[in-house]
Amino acid sequence: EESRCERTGYSIDVLIKVHEQVVAVEVDGPYHFVGYSPNGATMLKQRQFFALGNTPLLSIPYWEWDELSYSSNRQNQQTNKRTEKKKKQLHLQDDEKKKKQLYLQECCTRKSFI
Repeated sequence: EESRCERTGYSIDVLIKVHEQVVAVEVDGPYHFVGYSPNGATMLKQRQFFALGNTPLLSIPYWEWDELSYSSNRQNQQTNKRTEKKKKQLHLQDDEKKKKQLYLQECCTRKSFI
């Protein structure tokens, strides 16, 4: 659920809690980049959020986030049985959610937020 930082006025994709620490997460789409480097507006947002915000900001490039979904969707495409497909879809959605949660925890640890 998208939130707004009261101090900076910036919108944030989601606020999560990792080991009792609140972290702002921004999954940056293709328009936030020039090649694989953040564009000027994205870098400004990150710098201002860091300087003015009291919550750590974790920016995740879309290609890393999409990769977590891609592997689950790929497994789903390989399932051909109709009766099992719905069960597998629910299972894969749970797997994808767990992968993303673990990924966020790993990123927060790597960035020393927690």
